[in-house]
Amino acid sequence: MKRGGRVLAGFAAALLAVTLMPAIASATHGVHNAPRDIENACPPGSTTDHFDDDTGSTFHDEINCVAEYRIAVGGAGGRPSNEYSPGLPVSRAQMASFVMRKLDLVTGYTRPANSPDAFADDDGNTHEGNINDAAEEGIALGFQDGTFRPDSDVTRGQMASFIVREMTTAGAAIPTNPENAFPDAEGSAHHEDLNILHELGIYVGRTDGTSGFAEPINREQMAALLARNLSYLVEQGLMPPVDQLDPPTTNQSFAVAPAEAATNEVSDGTTTGANRGLRQYSVSGLDNATTYNIALFPPANISVDANGVVTFVDTDSNNLADGIGTTQTNNAVIEVVN
Repeated sequence: MKRGGRVLAGFAAALLAVTLMPAIASATHGVHNAPRDIENACPPGSTTDHFDDDTGSTFHDEINCVAEYRIAVGGAGGRPSNEYSPGLPVSRAQMASFVMRKLDLVTGYTRPANSPDAFADDDGNTHEGNINDAAEEGIALGFQDGTFRPDSDVTRGQMASFIVREMTTAGAAIPTNPENAFPDAEGSAHHEDLNILHELGIYVGRTDGTSGFAEPINREQMAALLARNLSYLVEQGLMPPVDQLDPPTTNQSFAVAPAEAATNEVSDGTTTGANRGLRQYSVSGLDNATTYNIALFPPANISVDANGVVTFVDTDSNNLADGIGTTQTNNAVIEVVN
């Protein structure tokens, strides 16, 4: 993703499957606290039902909480924007977007200006701008070979380190010398961060009492973790509860005039749904002095210039840019009217 008129297209969602009983203790599993309540962030009645596919989820309320904060959106994996896809895994790229969107809500926080390209292997990724900002903040560190591996599933251990570094950047109080809640993670680079999140009631481990530090985490589990994280940041006085959040200042629809007519034919003329080449759309009504967040469904490599021209690589014949509906991101709703 190129950051010119800043463009974000992200999806979002982290934590475990069920609530653990408090004070489960053994030499193998450590001592486990109950999960933090989310009502500091999302008081009863402060959220609406955002998605059609999470009704039976254990973390239905948490999903709506992070959606109300505009941290997590639907449409993951090319699905419709009204689907959250609770069971899909969270990628490292998506994790970077989650933490940066949370920081955007922290009172007084300002993103780094013109973050350098931190990793060569995320060029063109929808989340590249957030990855670069997270790297500039010391939140996304990458691997020893210099890669970020944006499409790899984020592990529970990596998730813990992302969150602890994000909270440190936000100015939250971080427990020192946390209790060893997860002996199974001893020797892992993420052991202390897992213990910190446990002490805060943000990550309480798997149902067997272990951390599962090397395992992936899915979107509904991530939503639970994010909501608990938000609750702690609100408790710390670093951001408002969701019902006191400033509304999006550019939450409106923009007419889009394609420079090239939308068709269902691919550029090579052979493979349906293949890369259909570079497309440009002009978005009317944009203020050149305003930063907008614009998303296409399914995700594409997007940039916006100062004149409101949206440029992207169209890889799907059912892209939002082909006129199938409206999507909402942090600060804008783009309605395509081909």
